[in-house]
Amino acid sequence: SQLRLIAASRSLPFHGPGGMEHVAWDVARSLAERGRPVTILTTRVPDRPAVFREDGVDVVALQDAPPGRYSGAWWRDSRSWFRSEAPDAGAVLSVSAGAYGLLHERHARPDVRFVMQAHGTALGDLRAKWRAAGLARRLSGVRNVAWLGRDLKAYTEFDHIVAVGPRVETQLRSAPLSWFIPAHRVVRIDNGIDVDSFRPDPARRAVVRESLGLDADDVVVVSVSRLHAQKGVLEALRGFAAFAGGRSDARYLVVGDGPARGALEAEAEALLPSGSYRLVGAAERREVPGYLDAANVFLFANLRSEVGLPLNVLEAASVGLPLVLSRHVCSDVEPPLTAECVDPARPGDIAEGLARAI
Repeated sequence: SQLRLIAASRSLPFHGPGGMEHVAWDVARSLAERGRPVTILTTRVPDRPAVFREDGVDVVALQDAPPGRYSGAWWRDSRSWFRSEAPDAGAVLSVSAGAYGLLHERHARPDVRFVMQAHGTALGDLRAKWRAAGLARRLSGVRNVAWLGRDLKAYTEFDHIVAVGPRVETQLRSAPLSWFIPAHRVVRIDNGIDVDSFRPDPARRAVVRESLGLDADDVVVVSVSRLHAQKGVLEALRGFAAFAGGRSDARYLVVGDGPARGALEAEAEALLPSGSYRLVGAAERREVPGYLDAANVFLFANLRSEVGLPLNVLEAASVGLPLVLSRHVCSDVEPPLTAECVDPARPGDIAEGLARAI
């Protein structure tokens, strides 16, 4: 029988949308499609049983571990499950720090390979918080100091550490982290997407436009992300409003949900005429290519740097949309991709970027 891949991730798309969640699931699903037995360990999933199977992947949701976050129960129960329920494990994939608890079993399972997918480092987060304005954000870096010690110990025990983008790779290959990680153990594998799903499709574009009540000549700006303040959703809306002033053909399509939805709806009502915008809400992953296809340009005004190029940017580019991105995201754009890079704090700058892109 084939050896099994055990992946450990505190959060999956069943918990909520997010780049880390989608990447973890896509990796597991793709390996399962190739005939590899795959089990994902995760935290409790609301409205799902403790064990279920989807897309060929076995999911074990540890019921005492609070959904979507690390906890004492997560470290304890993931280690206990691995010890007793995974005799056929051939490899462990740690999505971020998800498998740190399993490392305690390495001495008893020397035949099992351990790989970490690094979506960032505690040191990188600490530096970013210290450079940020505001005492509260700087003080929040205390947690990163505690995590740094845990990271350094864990890094020495992984056979390979996969960086999801150039910034993470640079951090792992630079002092002081490089003092603990042999260079040959670090490999960069950029975030990837399914280009068979995210591709230009004129027929799909026409169907989705009609379903949304869009005219063929409408100029549609689309944003796809979690509706969170850090994603720059209000800044993007203000930039679109500046672009749309005096234009009767401009439309704004927002796909996603999250804690900033109420503020976004209030801002849209205040700044934009009725009928010029639509908040779609959360969408199934299979629906996202259609929404992108229906647009003329993609807008993402994120307020901070991401680790690796975000999936929503890659997906929009793969569909063929021009990109208007905040300067924080632009720092990770590499050829052959190009983008209009804008200051998210300046609505006029976003408006000019949209005009150039269109």
